[in-house]
Amino acid sequence: DLPERITRVLDKADEDKALLVVLEIDSPGGEVGTCDTLSKRIFESKTPVVALVLHKAVSGGAMVASAAREIVMTRSARIGDIQPMQASLTGNTPGMDDRTAEKIEVDIRTIMKVYAQHYNRPAAVMEAMVSRGSSLYQVHFRNGDTEYLTGHELEVLEKNMDLGRDRRRIEDTKIIKPEGRLLELSATQAVEYGIASEVVDSKAAFYAERGIDESLIIRPSVPAGEFDLKKLIPKMDDFGLPVWVLVLLG
Repeated sequence: DLPERITRVLDKADEDKALLVVLEIDSPGGEVGTCDTLSKRIFESKTPVVALVLHKAVSGGAMVASAAREIVMTRSARIGDIQPMQASLTGNTPGMDDRTAEKIEVDIRTIMKVYAQHYNRPAAVMEAMVSRGSSLYQVHFRNGDTEYLTGHELEVLEKNMDLGRDRRRIEDTKIIKPEGRLLELSATQAVEYGIASEVVDSKAAFYAERGIDESLIIRPSVPAGEFDLKKLIPKMDDFGLPVWVLVLLG
């Protein structure tokens, strides 16, 4: 399957002491366990991994991209929207009960936070891709610092400033995500908010910029569209009915 195939590629890259692995992503998401397995192996890779988002890294695609050491996006690409949902083999997407949804979201938020902190990306921005429950602000301080805070964290900060517990002063605030919505970023926004390192015009432009001869690239055989929701839901013949699969829907 796909996780095993990518694991073999990364193992081979580590064994050969490759300079770089580029993970070209155009994905609407997939099953949580699969995305978790993929992202964990990417995160643990000894070889530097760049996630090159060609069009979209949505839902599980964003989870996988976040595990890479660097995220690069083409100009029209987008990333985000990682809220878990349930899907059946018939394509229906009934809602989960609040307790189940929260337990799963907490787990995914933690994963995103670990990756973000390791790569020095704003954890609050990555976590905001998972949950609708809180707002997210970009806060600029007069000393030049920038922080990303939930609405509650911003209220606490302002209270501490009023009480003299925090001597910084806010220059301005910008709401990135209002409460009740999920965060999805354009390539330009992803760079502005510290999620992606750069925007490139195309896949070819990325390789040219890095001085990589595309004719020398080793491309393992991964059929186009394989990392796709429909490919990751088990067949009815494999399990019988009813079968429910937890997926990350873009």
